[in-house]
Amino acid sequence: MIRIARQRTTHLENVQFEVLEHSLLDCFSSDTFDGVYRCVVFMHLDQEDIFGYVQEMPRVLKPGGLVLYDAPKLNCEAGWQRFQWEIEHYRTKACLPIHHSRFAMPQEMCRYAEKADLALLYCL
Repeated sequence: MIRIARQRTTHLENVQFEVLEHSLLDCFSSDTFDGVYRCVVFMHLDQEDIFGYVQEMPRVLKPGGLVLYDAPKLNCEAGWQRFQWEIEHYRTKACLPIHHSRFAMPQEMCRYAEKADLALLYCL
């Protein structure tokens, strides 16, 4: 995915991709980014790793920077149906596949932001 993304963005001078070895953003300097955007990423991580990334976000953001992240939620019908699908398909597996989804509640995602000293503007 990284290789394809690099190929598709060669014409953009302000885009770079990094493969992170752990749940820190220590390869980036403080006050580097205007925004941090994570879409369909946290659904593949354990809570400890999610919080590790969220905790690093304020450090790498420039003052006034914005953060957007998501996770599949259990408190809506579509999320619950997907959760049930995961149970049915992976219940008997000895080892879950890497693409196995993990679910969260909005309150959990908000709590990460609060504990990472991010000012919450909106939680859906």
